[in-house]
Amino acid sequence: MQGIRDFVDEKCYRARITKRVDFAPDLWTIRVDRGAQLSFAPGQYATLGLERDGQRLERPNSIVSSHYEHEIGFFFELVAAGETTPPLHDLHPGDEVLMR
Repeated sequence: MQGIRDFVDEKCYRARITKRVDFAPDLWTIRVDRGAQLSFAPGQYATLGLERDGQRLERPNSIVSSHYEHEIGFFFELVAAGETTPPLHDLHPGDEVLMR
């Protein structure tokens, strides 16, 4: 399936970022290809994360796209002292995130 490289475990897979839009230095959106596994209803969230130094950094994020779109959009505000948003801020199209 396009957008999914492999499953990390039974609930989490690697999703590829397809688009990024920066609104300000600390505000941005990304879109990921959800593949066929993930269906959702408006108002739900997905947990996004990264693996860094052998640890999984994860954070729940509200979905900002419609349920019928193939890609899923997420909006972020950079938390400079946070553990998860600074490394997410460094990602660009083609990079992968963990998603569940």
